[in-house]
Amino acid sequence: MKLILCRHGQTDYNKEHRLQGSLETDISSEGRKQAREVGDFLKSKEFDFAFCSPQKRCMQTASEIMAFHKDKELVQRNELREIDVGKYEGMNPAEIEKKFPGDWKKRMQDKYSFVHAAGESYAKMDSERIKPLLQEFKEKYYSRTLLLVTHMGTGRLIIGNMLGLKGKEMMEIHFPNDCIYFIEYRPHKTVLEYVLVETGKKGKGFITDTDYY
Repeated sequence: MKLILCRHGQTDYNKEHRLQGSLETDISSEGRKQAREVGDFLKSKEFDFAFCSPQKRCMQTASEIMAFHKDKELVQRNELREIDVGKYEGMNPAEIEKKFPGDWKKRMQDKYSFVHAAGESYAKMDSERIKPLLQEFKEKYYSRTLLLVTHMGTGRLIIGNMLGLKGKEMMEIHFPNDCIYFIEYRPHKTVLEYVLVETGKKGKGFITDTDYY
């Protein structure tokens, strides 16, 4: 199974370092530019099925990609939604720390297990959404190529699971707005490559950023 994994284009909240979670936000003018560049990069790439988070920012990004693949249907999957950050939605780290003293520090110490106030943890999201979805994909589409348009948090769990990483290791994965990950799943080895469409930079493995929220 091969995955073409894309993140939504930049939003104003991304630029302001605010957690979005389940909030419905539009991609910005910069995000639209990124989405078009991703679409242009993928216009000659073949895939068999396309899946997308139903959240607006992902659907807006996917529309720029699917414009070059009008013979394919874009299927929305709730499993691809962003992590629910509960009461922290719309807030930046400083605002969270002010309103919920100590929470941000605890979160950054163990992002995988930390339960967002009135939201979910990465661990819960992983076990209830991502692992079952990937198992379904492996069973149904083992010899196929899938396009997935999703979010930062969701993407890092998908990549981490495909590589067999532990929870804490998954939290080191960075997924910039203009990044495309290409994942080739094999029984004994998974091949992972990426491209940053704005600069054209390519590499093997994943980008790391332990400070990113």
